[in-house]
Parts: sequence; structure tokens; C-alpha cells
Amino acid sequence: LREAEARRDRTDLGLRPVSPIGPVPILERGEAGDPSIGRILFERDILTYWVSQVESFVGSVSSGSWPVWDPWVSFGQPMLAQPDTQVLYPFTWLNLVLPLQVGYTAFVLAHLWLSVVGLFRLARRLGTTPAGAFVAAAVWMISGPFLSLANVWHHFAGAAWMPWILDAAVATAATAGRRGHVLRWGLL
Repeated sequence: LREAEARRDRTDLGLRPVSPIGPVPILERGEAGDPSIGRILFERDILTYWVSQVESFVGSVSSGSWPVWDPWVSFGQPMLAQPDTQVLYPFTWLNLVLPLQVGYTAFVLAHLWLSVVGLFRLARRLGTTPAGAFVAAAVWMISGPFLSLANVWHHFAGAAWMPWILDAAVATAATAGRRGHVLRWGLL
């Protein structure tokens, strides 16, 4: 038993930031063929808040009601009005078809990739070479401040969209006139 646990610990490496196609995380498989990364990302706020919110969301939708009220927490609380529940965010709806650990892993991997593409695009817009933009995107993806948000889903999703917002702001900076100025400040 101890040897099997040691072997499993050696295979549960999770994210590797290097791949033949660029800075894309690679999902490794554990002994039983289950994605091992789900165990690595499951801590802190994911356990205490996210799981109950997702179960309430899935329970509401599965019972045929709109996900606007969570009756299972205390005396109930609004689900739609609570920003960290992210009812209107498309990735939240993946939880209806995916198990919790796979859904959260897909959430993190998709947002890592989304953020990398956004930062690559921003760096290219700012005039860097493709190699420089690749390095910038890779460094952003593996940076401690960004990855430390992976267990705080609502902050992580917001941080993943930051390069896209900055890219849009830089793009509108080239637009002259009041409309471009209002749009740029509206984005920021």
C-alpha cells in the first residue's frame, strides 16, 4: 500500500507549463485513469464555498427552477445576485454535465489558456516579436500571483480576462475622439 501511494505521488504532477505546442498546461493521468489534477486544485475556498454553490446551482437547475435563489444555505440567499456564484458565466453551466473535480479542472485549464492567448495578443499589439510575446505569455501563465488565484475561482476568472481587457483598451487608444476615450475608460 505504501509503495502504491508513493508511486501515485510521483505521478500526480498536475500542470506542466511546457509542451510542444506552446505554453499550454498538460493534464496527466493518475493510476486509475482519473485526472489527477483535480486533487491538486481542491483546497481552501473551493471546499468551503464553491462546492456548495455549484451543488445548489446544479440542484436548482436539475429540479427545473431558475438558479436565482439558494434555499440550502442558512435561511436562503440570492444566487443570481451573488457575484461569486457566477450564475450567468458560461463555465458555471458546465457543472451540469461534468463532475465537480473535472468541471473545476476544465475551468482552470480553459482560463489559463484564455489568459495566455490574451497576453500573447496584447504583447503582439504592443510591438513585441512573436518569440517575445510567447515568453511573456508563458511567464504570465506560470507566475505565482496568477496561479495563486486558481483556488479562488471568481478572482481567477477575472484575472484571466485582464489581458483581453488591456488589449481592448490599447486597441481603442488608437481610436480618436470622444467615443474612443469613453470606450477605453469604460473597459478599464
